[in-house]
Amino acid sequence: MLTYSNSLSAQNNAAPIIASPASASPSTAVVNQLNCIIKNDRVLLNWVIDNNQLANQAEVESSADGKNFTMVALIFGTDKKDTDNYYFYEKATKGKIFYRLKILNKNSTVQYSAIVTP
Repeated sequence: MLTYSNSLSAQNNAAPIIASPASASPSTAVVNQLNCIIKNDRVLLNWVIDNNQLANQAEVESSADGKNFTMVALIFGTDKKDTDNYYFYEKATKGKIFYRLKILNKNSTVQYSAIVTP
């Protein structure tokens, strides 16, 4: 795993990225493989969390416009190390719906997944 450090150069305004191996363990969980499909009149989201033991909970959020999201479910994390699989489903509605995950980490940081649609 690599950690990244950004620094600005006063001479050319370039922003080089310097990579160095991480000596400490990662501090946040990472959403991986977020999928969204419609099956049997239900929207099914499934995803994998890497560094799962660092996640406290996930909020599944939905939006009709892809900009204004509201929480539709709260998923508590497991303490399983490394990776774990999670699922959520709800009745499919007419019109396009956008979904994303809000991950609340045990270290009190928050991060968002990519936005997906069925």
